[in-house]
Amino acid sequence: MSIVVLNQMPSKIVNFRDWLEGAKEEVEYIMPLKRKKEFESLGYKNLHVVDNYFDDQSVLNILQDINNKSKISALIALDELDLERASLFREFFGIQGQKYSETIIFRNKYFMKLYALKSGIKIPKFTYLSSNHPLDLQFIHFDKKYVLKDVDGTGSMNIRVEYGEEIVKKISGQEEKLIEEYIDIKNMYSVDGLILNGKVIFSCLHRYNQPTIDSNGEFTTTIVETVSPDELIYSEAMEFHRTLLPYYENFLSHGCYAFHTEIFHTTSNQFLLCELHSRCGGARISELVRQSYSISMEEIVVKYAAGMINLENFQFPKTPKNLHAVFMLPKKRGEVVEFPDSLPFEWVVEYQPRVRKGKVVDSINYSSDCAAFVIISGENKKNLWGKISELEQYFKETYKVKEHIYE
Repeated sequence: MSIVVLNQMPSKIVNFRDWLEGAKEEVEYIMPLKRKKEFESLGYKNLHVVDNYFDDQSVLNILQDINNKSKISALIALDELDLERASLFREFFGIQGQKYSETIIFRNKYFMKLYALKSGIKIPKFTYLSSNHPLDLQFIHFDKKYVLKDVDGTGSMNIRVEYGEEIVKKISGQEEKLIEEYIDIKNMYSVDGLILNGKVIFSCLHRYNQPTIDSNGEFTTTIVETVSPDELIYSEAMEFHRTLLPYYENFLSHGCYAFHTEIFHTTSNQFLLCELHSRCGGARISELVRQSYSISMEEIVVKYAAGMINLENFQFPKTPKNLHAVFMLPKKRGEVVEFPDSLPFEWVVEYQPRVRKGKVVDSINYSSDCAAFVIISGENKKNLWGKISELEQYFKETYKVKEHIYE
């Protein structure tokens, strides 16, 4: 028997070698060619690489070779872009785990909202546009704002806000889009955690300093922070989250999964569902959880899929040992002339620079397409935000660009 891992993420984010150490089955990895040297240098074995990682036929051919030599008992995928095809591969080979019908409801935003609506879950009003489903002109009002999303979009990519008049003028009937009413909100939150056989076994709350839908191509510093259970908003948000439990029970009834649920807290003091996903949150939220609660959600999901952990009597912490925040520094257009290789603060627990001196930034595509990810630690909310202000000032002094002249 063998365990197969589909992975395109860098080794500094996923630590499969340690997570799967001691697995009874042979572990095989399928990844893009660009990752081969990186993972080989860390001692990974059984690497199968493809030039075009998203060519499903190439991946299927590798899986068939592996399965012919040693039947695949588990197929593990953590990246959002791998989830759908991993579920189809499981069905093709008869592998246990999340199936396509259980995956698509978390990946296709139209199906997601339809099911939420039928289940009585509070969501923004929406409509759907595709080549077979024309724009609903009764839904669109020229003087109102709407949020446009790709139906199968990832993260905050290709999300924009438009007035109804602009939508009618510009949108193509060939596009496939979810169009939602724009909601005035106080804050956006995410509930992140783990589900075992349809039941939530661990959860925690994070707050965004700004909703990702509001960027429209102009990005400022994005902060995602751990919310203390001592805050009143914590219990209020979790109470709303409990109304979503039938969703999980229906589609994640067998196995262990991470979940990432985004919710709006409106100016009228209501909670509305934005989106929910059967994966760890992006923007290093999983690392926030690890730092604050000493839990690696990815490790637990991977080990459970590999049959290496029993969660029935596992004790999860209720409160964070410290508060943490992810600080996402926006890129600046131009040629980078100065950028810090490291940070001189003991309260920085992770620093991932994404630009370097000499790099030319032509465009900024989405809110998490940033110059650096920084995770910082604080004793309480006030202390945490004091450090965030200090970090913002430091980058103002050390991140410099100049206009790039193209030859």
